[in-house]
Amino acid sequence: MKRVPELLLGLAQVYEQRNELYGDNYKLPIMSLLFPDGVTLRSEEDFTRYGVFVQVVSKVSRYAVQFGRGGHADSLNDLSVYAAMLQELDEMASGEPGLPFDAAAEVDRIRGKTTTHYTKKEKRDGKDIG
Repeated sequence: MKRVPELLLGLAQVYEQRNELYGDNYKLPIMSLLFPDGVTLRSEEDFTRYGVFVQVVSKVSRYAVQFGRGGHADSLNDLSVYAAMLQELDEMASGEPGLPFDAAAEVDRIRGKTTTHYTKKEKRDGKDIG
């Protein structure tokens, strides 16, 4: 078993490798430029979509750092996956196609549990996910 100092030394090496490849892109104020008036996240759907959107922006910024060196295929592959995930979440949040997005029900689905789905209107009218 590795002790904390050993783990941190190994992680320092990972940081150095990534920083050499991507630079200090994590310090760029990208999100504040994209959302100059801020962003409001109220629902589980908002937080889930925003989390995936942050990944999309991260992959774009990593690609941008590598642009002059011919790009970065891994970032593009990841970007494609995250973009498809975000599209799915957007469709689920809008209710098209299928049921509205329900983060708790989606977790249950992934875990193989059966969940009763209600529309947002049914939830407002007092029904609960069971």
